[in-house]
Amino acid sequence: MKIQIKYLNGIRFKRFILNSAQRINQMEQYLNDINVFPVADGDTGTNMAATMNSIVKEIKKCKESSFARISNIIADSALTGARGNSGAILAQFFQGFAEATKGKARLGTEAFAQAATKAAEQARKAISHPQEGTIITVMKDWANHLTEHAPHTPDFAELFKKSLSKAEDSLAKTPEKLLILKKAGVVDAGAQGFVNILEGIVNFIECGKIRSLKAITSSARKIKGFNQEQDNAEINFQFCTECLIEGVEMDREEISQKLSHLGDSLVVAGSKNKVHIHIHTDKPEDVFTELSEFGTVVKTKVDDMHKQHTKIKFDTHTKSIGLVTDSTCDLPPELIKKYNIQIVPIVIQVGKKSYLDQVEVKPKEFIHILETSNE
Repeated sequence: MKIQIKYLNGIRFKRFILNSAQRINQMEQYLNDINVFPVADGDTGTNMAATMNSIVKEIKKCKESSFARISNIIADSALTGARGNSGAILAQFFQGFAEATKGKARLGTEAFAQAATKAAEQARKAISHPQEGTIITVMKDWANHLTEHAPHTPDFAELFKKSLSKAEDSLAKTPEKLLILKKAGVVDAGAQGFVNILEGIVNFIECGKIRSLKAITSSARKIKGFNQEQDNAEINFQFCTECLIEGVEMDREEISQKLSHLGDSLVVAGSKNKVHIHIHTDKPEDVFTELSEFGTVVKTKVDDMHKQHTKIKFDTHTKSIGLVTDSTCDLPPELIKKYNIQIVPIVIQVGKKSYLDQVEVKPKEFIHILETSNE
């Protein structure tokens, strides 16, 4: 007997998201392997999995059946646990969805399509310089398909299956819209992850569980071998910097303008009271200082993309010697790069606040702290 779903409440949507998260976890390595944009740091799968797992942790605690309630929990937990460029964009997508479904206990297909359209628009707005051929393109095409077909498709099972096909078509075209993808011979990793989320929903509707991905993981092994040297995407800034700030009536556009001169790949996602920031920059400490004007910085993360990219390029080479030191060595940057020396930042504790040396605080800022702190 064919399954028909005439409405979605919180319980059903929760099950969809749980299975989507499982799908992302299954695809994590594949997504890492094909990650070449915006930088080839091989972590899109890890970041999307971390974001989805943060959602899973919180929605498992909720027993309510209201769609709005579950959607709010998803949005909030996505913001808190978002990682990377794709995670931040996904968090804003869920935030837009929550705003569009406020106060609704259940949704029909038309209401869901309207919410999806707002979610896709919000995700695009969160990015300082949106690029076609990425996750936002597939989000938009999927939402447009929903809007077109929802009025005469009251069954979610049918609507999701057809819209998945549209999303897959959009994904397949991403290399035509982004040259770096075409050169690397891959589709966009973030867009692939979004399609995998939709696959998780459709697979659950049809099978009640996630199907085997043996064929896909086999393809991933082939893709993993593509020559990273052919990737012309330059890493313009060293650190992938993220943080979560909490405040009152925060203006995301103002925050974006304030940070725009400090780097690229800027994503400002969230609500008026909680905002997640992702930016590629050479000055993480300046980012945190600027953001402290808007609210309280409650969570930070800084990754060295030069090291991530170097690791990917040399993963196939066996090395007998590795050089590791801490940040107090003060070696010249050119020497560190030449010999691929791994620098471990020491933690500087000032009262209740801690800083990663040379990452979250530079010598000049540290001297200022010493001169002005009472602790």
